[in-house]
Amino acid sequence: MNSTIEHRLNEVLRTQFIILETLQLIMRRQSRADKVLVNVAKMERFEMSQLDDLLTLVGDQGTVVASAITLLDELKAKLDAAGTDPAKLAEISTLLSTQKDALAAAIVKDTIAASEVPVV
Repeated sequence: MNSTIEHRLNEVLRTQFIILETLQLIMRRQSRADKVLVNVAKMERFEMSQLDDLLTLVGDQGTVVASAITLLDELKAKLDAAGTDPAKLAEISTLLSTQKDALAAAIVKDTIAASEVPVV
């Protein structure tokens, strides 16, 4: 074979080898990028789940607030109706104490521990 042809053939083979190595590097990097995208998608689903849970908790708080407002409205109406009658005032005081204890227990039951608060 002619030395020029051999030289050109060697150059072509080296070029093909370089192209093959470059393609392998690109494929490895693509594989890593795919793994990163899968992890990002998993994190996004997890964060959306946490946001859904937080939205539910906030909605539940609206119910709690509405219940507290109803309780206060009823208490005011009973106090207005009792006037200065000591027996009725004592009954309202007992009722208020009972409801206060029930409310405190409900707040403790439904309070999220700091370790359970979703981190956004």
